[in-house]
Amino acid sequence: MTIVLISCCKTKLNKKSTAENLYQSELFKKSLYYAKELNPDGIYILSAKHHLVSLDEELGPYDVKLYGKFAVNLETGENVESIESWAKTVLAELSMVSDLNKDKFIILAGRTYYMELIKKIKNYSLPLEGLTLGNCLQWLKMNIKKERKNNNLSSKNSSLCFEIHKWANELPRFSYPFNFNDAPLNGVYLFFEKGETFHSMDRIVRVGTHTGNGNLRMRLKEHLENKNKDRSIFRKNIGRAMLNKKGSELLYLWNIDMTTKASREKFKLDAFQKGELDKIEEMVSKYMIENFSFTVIPVDSKEERLRYEEFIIKSISSDKTCCSSENWLGRFSPIEKIRNSGMWLVKGLDEANFGYSKNSYSIESRLMLRKRSSEYKSSCINRYGKYAPIYYFLSEQKVNRIEMSFEKINKLLSPNSLPESAFKYRAWWGNSSKNYQARCWLDAGFKVSDVFDKVVVLEAIR
Repeated sequence: MTIVLISCCKTKLNKKSTAENLYQSELFKKSLYYAKELNPDGIYILSAKHHLVSLDEELGPYDVKLYGKFAVNLETGENVESIESWAKTVLAELSMVSDLNKDKFIILAGRTYYMELIKKIKNYSLPLEGLTLGNCLQWLKMNIKKERKNNNLSSKNSSLCFEIHKWANELPRFSYPFNFNDAPLNGVYLFFEKGETFHSMDRIVRVGTHTGNGNLRMRLKEHLENKNKDRSIFRKNIGRAMLNKKGSELLYLWNIDMTTKASREKFKLDAFQKGELDKIEEMVSKYMIENFSFTVIPVDSKEERLRYEEFIIKSISSDKTCCSSENWLGRFSPIEKIRNSGMWLVKGLDEANFGYSKNSYSIESRLMLRKRSSEYKSSCINRYGKYAPIYYFLSEQKVNRIEMSFEKINKLLSPNSLPESAFKYRAWWGNSSKNYQARCWLDAGFKVSDVFDKVVVLEAIR
């Protein structure tokens, strides 16, 4: 889910109105216009007086502003409350309408409004960070046009790139750490990177597959777990960008392929050089674990896997509106194709390489991928029943202990809910994989350790 937060402003109507119409500054109006173009799941206003405000909430004019370390009444000069207290209330209200750990937050506000909030929000972006008022207005004007153009080009969801992102974002998601055995044996994988979005969805930054039958899990391990850049071009390209960004002289060393005996004999790395490479591998692993998640489309046939991989890559790379953010690490890559495409890829990007009838291929692949994705999603639902949202939520968590109220779980399950037996019997929360609900937390790497006062405690399985 994507939430946009916009700060309030001094200029207001002199009468009671909905929050959407109360604030009158040019910056607020442009921020709201831009937020609506993003088509997020929710838009809220950060009010210095009223904390978190929905657009349709009715408010009267007021003169309170966040200034320094306090919310200040501009008429009397008195401190209304500390910013820490203000932020605590905002976060409490925000947690009632969103998930602070899982949802994406786009914050269109000054530093005073967001500095305490982002300490508790896991996934956020600050498009206006560090910009002057004039530059904020210019950025908003430019990006409103860009989003409007994007919306027109996709005909509100019709483009191939948009469609691929839409169903890919709805598939079960894997984030490290996870059980590799939960992934299919064969398939096409799609990686997402923190901070990269397309129409408010997580943007696909890497597409890949494998050639050997049953080797998908091994290929994923080579990317995420095995510290060997010569077995994963994905890892190598991440390292290249990180080193190039720093201007490191170690980039030359990192580029050497040491898989062959001839290379090892030619370069004969000493202990110091090997140690430096090990440090880079650790740095790459840390970045990948913290910033990437992925989903998989199960495909057993090697020919079909390669075909779908090619189709997805070309569908995404040919859509010029699907581009990287200004802060994307890949912009520091020494490889031009990566910088320009916004993807951690080099092969398969050229439009000229389409070796088939584009229209017929697109229609066929589009329908088959949609079918396979739907089947995979259904298979997960069949395993977890109506409790599948619990699995999706827990699989995204990277903590050792979670306390979840029954009320929060019911929100996840909505429009379904916990059965009466969950409230009455401790046994319902048992860790038996025979039950739909238990499979959710066990497959996500958790077990129930305690239940009290309509709160369930889950601990990571180590």
